[in-house]
Amino acid sequence: MSDLRKEIEHTYNYGKCFGVKYGKDVLWKRLISTRKYQYKEFEAAYGELGLTETKIPREIFESKLKKAREVAIAISKKFDRILFIGLTGSVAALYPEENDDIDLMIITSDGCLWLTRLCLRIYVFFQRIPHRKFGKLEGRDEFCFNLWLDNSELSLPESKRNLKNAMDLTLMIPLHDKKGAYYKFLKENGWVKKFVANTYSSLITVKKIEEGDRKKDWYQILSSISYYPQKWYLSLKKQPGLITKKMAFFHRD
Repeated sequence: MSDLRKEIEHTYNYGKCFGVKYGKDVLWKRLISTRKYQYKEFEAAYGELGLTETKIPREIFESKLKKAREVAIAISKKFDRILFIGLTGSVAALYPEENDDIDLMIITSDGCLWLTRLCLRIYVFFQRIPHRKFGKLEGRDEFCFNLWLDNSELSLPESKRNLKNAMDLTLMIPLHDKKGAYYKFLKENGWVKKFVANTYSSLITVKKIEEGDRKKDWYQILSSISYYPQKWYLSLKKQPGLITKKMAFFHRD
């Protein structure tokens, strides 16, 4: 069996671990391989395997995507220190179930992560935006802000450089992007091509990345200070994940 066919089967079996049988187009986009292939050779190898596929739940996907876009627009208008909002999780992966929540990733301006997070939590509460609470099971269409990154440090640490995160990163759907934050995030996580070279290479194009904030202002100073009480509060709750001044990774993977 050729290496390509083995990689197609590997990707197909990876999807089955999540209860999904990937079809041809989905397999092409998610192909687990360190090599880049031409679509024609992939198509030929795929046709030899006779694989079945799970139908994408379009209605559920479109409904959750619409809600995510509406919330992203509202948040981006209110918080100018938020540079990027990305849709992740089961919705971005195209196979959400009706009762799934909606995962979002946030990138803030340099040094603004923790004050922005605090203000956003207050905003979400008073605007009655459904959101996941720590220690509670996920609720249908609740928003889960599970990954926060500071624009000055976008590369995921070694402990997070695995297949699942590589797949999540490349499947993420941008909802709000300014100052080239999304492209900068992709460029600084080149390790992803060791897992999904095809998809990663298709996302990388020549773009201008704007410089970060060079001088500290009052917001950045308050944000640095607000990190400590939030970290203390999260430690009391025994919140799992990776928490630093530049990153908040609120899940175990």
